[in-house]
Amino acid sequence: MIKNIKIPLITLVSFLILSSACSKKRIENNPELKTYLPLSTYFNTKKQQEQIFEIDSTATTPIIGQQGTIIYQNADLFMYPNGDSVHYPYYIGLIELYTPKDMIYYQMPTYGSNHILTTGGEIHIRAYKDSTELVLRPGKFYITYFPTASPDSSMEIFHGTTTGQVVDWIQSTDFLTLYVDSLANYYYRAYISSLGWINCDYFANYSGNMTTLNFISTTDDLSNAGIFIYFTGLKSILQVTNQTSESIPEGSNVKIICIAIDSNMLPYYYYQETTIGSSVSDIEVTMSPTTDAELETLLDNF
Repeated sequence: MIKNIKIPLITLVSFLILSSACSKKRIENNPELKTYLPLSTYFNTKKQQEQIFEIDSTATTPIIGQQGTIIYQNADLFMYPNGDSVHYPYYIGLIELYTPKDMIYYQMPTYGSNHILTTGGEIHIRAYKDSTELVLRPGKFYITYFPTASPDSSMEIFHGTTTGQVVDWIQSTDFLTLYVDSLANYYYRAYISSLGWINCDYFANYSGNMTTLNFISTTDDLSNAGIFIYFTGLKSILQVTNQTSESIPEGSNVKIICIAIDSNMLPYYYYQETTIGSSVSDIEVTMSPTTDAELETLLDNF
């Protein structure tokens, strides 16, 4: 005889929730997922290196970076942290990030104050003598020219503040204007009041509904992968942490790239061009092997 066994509804629901949670945990901890090394070692071989300029009493200004940044400065602008004056020689360190590729390799996204930023370039400037980092004197500024092929009168200056390894961009009151030289080269001319990370950008213009993207995989452990979203219309880069993006505007045209390095230091990637829609929240990632040259070419086309 077949007997009907009645199971209370609450017991059945609890069992299904527990089963789902256990199933999810098994996927996340699946030992068959391909694992990857932290990206820092690989990116360190690709990212823009700091340029060092020795400044002595005979040095002529300005400093000109390899990518066209121009900096006017002199010893009167700087002091030791205790207030002592600086004497020649001293050194200026400059890092220039003007392309999406360089920002990705340096892991310096253009997102600040909980908003996507349209960027015209990021630089890092420091001054030092011997082993001591110098600071700007109160009320002083140095003039910097950011080269641009597409001038935008909306640009402003943002300063980078670091919390751990994450840089947040804070809008400043530093003055910025467009400048054209005698050869018809365009620049953003800024009067900058601090050292460190400087971003020439502005709060991107967007409105409407917002959404987030979750990056999941049944083949790859993404915990050490670098995940980046490039907004083609906004000229901005967002780096995804913990496999979930910040809020992003629906309707955005984006290029999504995931980069990882295996135990043999060989690169893997996932790439997708898409339009962000309300119906898409999960991005299913399957990493594929690539080469340094292929990855460079792909990023150069961002």
